[in-house]
Amino acid sequence: MAVLFLAENRFALTVDSVVARFSSAPPLIHAADQMVIAFNDLLHLDNPALGTGLDGLQAGIDTNPYSATLDGLIGQMIGLELAVNLFAPQNQS
Repeated sequence: MAVLFLAENRFALTVDSVVARFSSAPPLIHAADQMVIAFNDLLHLDNPALGTGLDGLQAGIDTNPYSATLDGLIGQMIGLELAVNLFAPQNQS
């Protein structure tokens, strides 16, 4: 379960970071958080770090006991990959 939280935190941190690059407007950051909440619903997670901003999400990653382990790194890579794919242009054949 801790690995899923690391994946979700990395996903949320990446999504919020990308949105924050375009605008610091609270409604856009809130929209990004809503996207992550939808992702959480799919995984049936209740992540207390959500809605705490970029620093809160990073703190959630840093304090996770799996953070520096192989499983934790894999979880973070999965979350990052999901977030990057979310913003990647779709290939049309």
